[in-house]
Amino acid sequence: MTGLPVATDAAHTLCGDRPRSWPWRDGRAIIGGVATQSRHLSVHIDRPVAEVYAFASDPANLPRWAPGLGGSVTREGGHWYVETAEGRAALTFAPANDYGVLDHEVRTPSGETVYVPLRAIADGDGTEVVFSLRRGPGMSDADFARDTALVEADLARLKAVLESAGWNGEASMGKRNGPRS
Repeated sequence: MTGLPVATDAAHTLCGDRPRSWPWRDGRAIIGGVATQSRHLSVHIDRPVAEVYAFASDPANLPRWAPGLGGSVTREGGHWYVETAEGRAALTFAPANDYGVLDHEVRTPSGETVYVPLRAIADGDGTEVVFSLRRGPGMSDADFARDTALVEADLARLKAVLESAGWNGEASMGKRNGPRS
């Protein structure tokens, strides 16, 4: 089973209630351009890296920690999809790996593909999750700040879900092989 999380600036821009900032300009994604700035946002989660990876790599868990992307995630014919305010988006995930790589691509309803770098890194008995937010050419300071706040909120939700007493340490759609504790 494949699946990595999608909680990104790209994911946020797919939703009608979220700002339409980078990588979007006039409804078109800026793909392949050089980012003018990268901001690495992180959160420490008091769970082993294998547990964090198992949960975050399962797209079915996205509505629990990245609700701005969409509320409905489905798997059809071996492919993952999310229903966004703008239509159905396809999700492609890095293969399961021992390195905590949670990178993924979102193919928007208009056909643009947005690359999203995300990592789960062992940190003692816990995990540091690092999201690399990329500022595209021409993105305003206000839009970049807004995207930063949205990603930080998603990372905080991920931490809250995984550290809550109600989470059982299992991914909702099944386990993936991934980082070793």
